[in-house]
Amino acid sequence: MEFRTEFFNAFNRVNFANPNNNVLVPATLGVINSAATGPRVIQFALKASF
Repeated sequence: MEFRTEFFNAFNRVNFANPNNNVLVPATLGVINSAATGPRVIQFALKASF
């Protein structure tokens, strides 16, 4: 029997995406519109081997 736990972004910190770099649209130049990663995720797994 194996029990496993995996944590992704356990401290729920925001990792921002890169800023927009399209110089043809000056209104959005340098603006960050989204996050690079998702929210906190916790996974549990139980495996039985015989």
